[in-house]
Amino acid sequence: MRQLTSMNEEVKSRMISFERQCEQLCQDLYHQYRDCFKNSGELVVDFLRKKKCKIASATEMFDPGYESFIEIGIERDEEFYSYQYITIWKCRNEWCQRIGYSTPFSIEELRQTIVHTIEEMMTDEGEEQV
Repeated sequence: MRQLTSMNEEVKSRMISFERQCEQLCQDLYHQYRDCFKNSGELVVDFLRKKKCKIASATEMFDPGYESFIEIGIERDEEFYSYQYITIWKCRNEWCQRIGYSTPFSIEELRQTIVHTIEEMMTDEGEEQV
C-alpha cells in the first residue's frame, strides 16, 4: 500500500476516478465469467465502499475508517465463500493525522490479478475454463 499524508482535492479526484475504473472492471469481469460458475453457485466480483462496516459513498473517502475494496468469491446456498479481498483505498487516523493508503496496482494489474483468481476458482470448483 502507498501511504499518503497530503489529503487534497487532487488526490481525492484521482482516487474517485480510480475507484470508478475499479467498479467498471468488476462489472465487466463479472459479466465475462458469471456463466462459468453455473454448477458452483453465483460468481461475486464486487467493488465495495465501507466506513466502519457500513456502506459508504466516495465522498467519504477522507473520513477515518473509510475503505474501498474488491471482493471476489462464490455465493452458494445463501453463504458467501471469499477467495480474495483487494484493498483499493483506506483512510485512517494515526497520531491525530489522517493518513490515506492506496493500492500500488494499476487497473491492468488488478485485471490480471482478478482473472487469475477467477481461473483458480474455476479449477477449485471443477468448472471448465474459458
